[in-house]
Amino acid sequence: MSARDAAKIPKRIQSIKFGLLEPNEIRKMSAVEVKTADTYRDDGHAFKQGLMDPKMGVIDPGVRCETCGNKHEECPSHFGHIALELPIM
Repeated sequence: MSARDAAKIPKRIQSIKFGLLEPNEIRKMSAVEVKTADTYRDDGHAFKQGLMDPKMGVIDPGVRCETCGNKHEECPSHFGHIALELPIM
């Protein structure tokens, strides 16, 4: 069996572990802090620090993501964060 054929064999996942990130980890990994619930300006462009900020990825063909530089087909998407006044318990 070739290495190429071996790559086609399904694999069984042994385990998956879920957890919560610490707030400082979230901020470090976040592409942008979302500060407004607005999405698009009147000219059709996304608001910076809005829900559709181009740093989190793009959906329009021909536009490049401001984080990775890829077009929408190749961009894996990036998450943003919202800074809350008080912690959620």
